[in-house]
Amino acid sequence: MSEEILQRLAAVESQLAEIMPALERHPYRQYPASWIRDRIENRATERRGGRTEHFDLHIAGEIDDRLANRVLDELHDNWLATTVNVHVDSRGGDYNAAKRIHRAVLWHAAPSKVAMLGKSCMSAGVIVALAADRRIASPNTTLLFHGVGGRPDHSEHWSVARHLIEIRRLREIDVEMLNIVADRTGADLAALAAESSNEDYMELDRALQLGFIHEVAPA
Repeated sequence: MSEEILQRLAAVESQLAEIMPALERHPYRQYPASWIRDRIENRATERRGGRTEHFDLHIAGEIDDRLANRVLDELHDNWLATTVNVHVDSRGGDYNAAKRIHRAVLWHAAPSKVAMLGKSCMSAGVIVALAADRRIASPNTTLLFHGVGGRPDHSEHWSVARHLIEIRRLREIDVEMLNIVADRTGADLAALAAESSNEDYMELDRALQLGFIHEVAPA
């Protein structure tokens, strides 16, 4: 292979590296530290007085700020629950809204958090489900994990520079998202990046292998 071709390939790889997610582990910094978790759980235990309370949180339809606000209010009102069952049946929605719900579930005082996946657990719905420590799919659950997306606003002029700015913004979000998923699943970052890029449904066996789910409920 000639030197000129090698130089061109190197230039292409450099350009792709600029827009593809960097495969570097950066653990999500908004998880509660262990000593904070202990304090939250101990305070809730004292207030419960030995009572056992269960709370069912329903995540259905589009995930947006309105849903996130409702979820945060419900978690606050049920902060003494010992078990939070997160029922997810969603085709996705806004990543930032999903991240707000994810964080709120993680910070809840319940020692047991279980995600029950319905017919659909896609896109932003996956981020919500991963907040639970135990994740159970149904045999007909459709799983889809992919990178964040966006589209140009046709009322604005999108120059090459404007597209590049958006590409870099999406890249930063993808890096954060991949690291959140790696934190919760224990999967290799490269494997997650490959899974997110194929834009295809995830087989349940594959979801078990990567740690997205822990079991599939009997039919």
